[in-house]
Amino acid sequence: MHSYRIKSGDTLSALSRRFGTTVKALARANGLENPDLIITGRTLRIPGSSDSVAQAAPSKQQRVELAEPPKKKRTPTRTPTPPRSRDPERPGKVRLGDVPRGQLAQYEYYKDLVKKAGGKFKTGPNQFNLVGLRTNTPTTANGGAGSYDDRLAMVWKDKAGRPHVELLRYNTEPARDMSRYSADVNGDGRADQGRLVPGSYEYVKSSWKNGFCLRPVRDYAVQRDMNHNGRWDDSKRTGGGASMLFHSGGSSGTYSAGCQTFPPSEWSRFRRLIGPAQGSFAYTLVTR
Repeated sequence: MHSYRIKSGDTLSALSRRFGTTVKALARANGLENPDLIITGRTLRIPGSSDSVAQAAPSKQQRVELAEPPKKKRTPTRTPTPPRSRDPERPGKVRLGDVPRGQLAQYEYYKDLVKKAGGKFKTGPNQFNLVGLRTNTPTTANGGAGSYDDRLAMVWKDKAGRPHVELLRYNTEPARDMSRYSADVNGDGRADQGRLVPGSYEYVKSSWKNGFCLRPVRDYAVQRDMNHNGRWDDSKRTGGGASMLFHSGGSSGTYSAGCQTFPPSEWSRFRRLIGPAQGSFAYTLVTR
């Protein structure tokens, strides 16, 4: 028994004719379960061959592309998807705890939430209730540019009495990089950044230097970061809420010195939704 190194184009049937043997004998001598499958570069044992065998080039008819062993398609290992946070960063796709499904059920849920917080809830046609759901966030978030990690529920009934609830991403706290717009309340030469405290407020449509906004109807109490650590652990209440508007923020930062700001796309959506609003807006801010 001699050996032969398989070349590209070789087939077992052609080799059996060439070496005066049979396909069955070649397969048995080499333990081949599939005689149609031989691998280029491997050594083939030739039964009944004499001393040396010349490795002549195969003819054109024998030049059949060698079948490589079929490669099993590997199913890519999928990294387990982490559970969604309760507030995925998708406009209009937010889920908050045990908020029920359905517009009427959600309308009643937020109505009850406002009443429990001591706020005012408007029920007239196209009278809007804005329910702010705050996550306590330091002014240093996002490198000092602020974070849109709060949620605003817009709750109202249209002229036909149908309830509506829309949920948007927004921000209720100042960003460190906007501290130059805050007052130095304690006179230490440093700005004491502030935010609205949880409570009930009233806003109206208005404008400011950058265009459309919602503006408070009067001054309100403001919570100040007096030790400038970016948190609200030593806060002091002062006035200043009259300047804390609703307005557009930026794509990479909130542009807030204490105002309620939105990503540009959410601000556009907010303005569209309040188009039919009648009268002032009842704004209730709670911490979740």
